[in-house]
Amino acid sequence: MAAQTAMALVLLIGAGLLMRSFLALRSVDPGYDTRDVFTFQFAPEQPALKDGPSWARFHLDSRSAGRAAGRDFGGIVENVPLDEGTPGDRFRSEGMPEGPDAGRPLNWTFAAGDYFRTMGIDVLDGRPFETPTTCRRTGTW
Repeated sequence: MAAQTAMALVLLIGAGLLMRSFLALRSVDPGYDTRDVFTFQFAPEQPALKDGPSWARFHLDSRSAGRAAGRDFGGIVENVPLDEGTPGDRFRSEGMPEGPDAGRPLNWTFAAGDYFRTMGIDVLDGRPFETPTTCRRTGTW
């Protein structure tokens, strides 16, 4: 009986701490604003989508079709923040040692269109993206 009471007390304290952490996380500013933002995901299976430029053209055409239908298609992003894992790599500048574990770990994703404006993310340096009007068959856009 004493062991069960002790276990119940440990679980009750753990649940209380978990709830307190959850409430504290709700008040943290994530750096973006999701109010009045609708997101959706699509994964087309088409043989023509075989490289970066074909995917870029597909996304730009989808965005144009959404705008033509009267929708405010703000931006395109590969991974919605805090929803999916992002690919990782290591960033290494000149002078850093070489090797598989050298450099700083970095998670990355791609974004296009008015993504930063739509999500309320301030561009700290540089300028926002410009939508390209053409997409080459090879290389990047």
